[in-house]
Amino acid sequence: MDPQKIESVLHWPTPTTIKGVRGFLGLTGYYRKFIKDYGKIARPLTELTKKDNFGWNPQGQAAFDALKHQVILAPVLALPDFNLPFEIECDVSGRGIGAVLMQSKIPIAYFSDRLYDHDRLVIPSTSAWIRKLLDEFHNSPSGGYSGFYRTYRRLAPHVYWPLPIPVSIWEFISMDFITGLPKSKGLQGIKLQFSSAYHPKTDGQTEVVNRSLETFLRCFAADQPKTWSFWLPWAEFWHNSTYQVSSNTTPFDIVYGRSPPIVFRFIPGESYMKATADKHLRDIEYSVGDWIGSTAYKLQLPQDSKVHPIFHVSLLKKVVGNAPVEPTLHLGFETEPSDILAPIKCLATHSITKNGTITPQWLIQYPAPTEATWEDAIDI
Repeated sequence: MDPQKIESVLHWPTPTTIKGVRGFLGLTGYYRKFIKDYGKIARPLTELTKKDNFGWNPQGQAAFDALKHQVILAPVLALPDFNLPFEIECDVSGRGIGAVLMQSKIPIAYFSDRLYDHDRLVIPSTSAWIRKLLDEFHNSPSGGYSGFYRTYRRLAPHVYWPLPIPVSIWEFISMDFITGLPKSKGLQGIKLQFSSAYHPKTDGQTEVVNRSLETFLRCFAADQPKTWSFWLPWAEFWHNSTYQVSSNTTPFDIVYGRSPPIVFRFIPGESYMKATADKHLRDIEYSVGDWIGSTAYKLQLPQDSKVHPIFHVSLLKKVVGNAPVEPTLHLGFETEPSDILAPIKCLATHSITKNGTITPQWLIQYPAPTEATWEDAIDI
């Protein structure tokens, strides 16, 4: 350690507030992996950081002095050699747990922490007491058949047993049921004949999967509940291809050793839309005078008309009787040179928003008697 830092640690003032204790623990905690039994030594100080629990005492002073002494020491730790076996020595007491990682009896790193569960009974995972305790905390009138999680919370403060850690896939298989689903393609559920009336679960993994499955089915089958069986294969693929925080990968990757494939329900947007639209289109070219179709007609209008000659059938009426044909159009439908108005000057400008775009406009003065009008600048 830097000599200046050693001097700072040696002259660290005795904490008078919780904030001061936390600052000292923050400094020493940085070096905890170099200090054997750090958690045990620091526990009296940690107790002082609890709410409304600060009160400097001899135990805190002893821990304060001991940590300062340990921090300024220069422990000799070896670098790990991955060609040699590792050894771990543990020490557990009612106050904390400590461990040393070593190779050839030379320490590599220290670990220590408080033991929060020292008031709980730890029993082996194969103990016959597990069934008796579950029966007492679940089946009894005080347990009230409360289900997994409530039974677990009732037991947790008093009893703990370690679950076995799987070393390969399919080593442990759990099973649970989702009930209350409507009939779907003749499926409604399964009845099991259990060997006894009591069947506790030993972990909550299956319940977590069930909640996720229920949420998935609720999202996709809420509008048509009886279609839930259709979504089961998709739910299986979704679960197996979803990243799991606990395993740091996906179930698919664990089983098959590769990333899950990407599956699309539809052809990508533009291709799908084009393929659908092309089903109703024909590859054909029209010549002048050809029939336009069953819903549009091209009328024979005078050449000087300002009206487009093609009309939808909804705008036309069948002639009844012998109506006279007028060789000229009504006033206002013919094109004259005077109809083309040239702007005289711009009177003012402003901008408006059209379809989310700012469009500049000009106030154009036309020859009398036409009034001035606002026109898009791009059209002038």
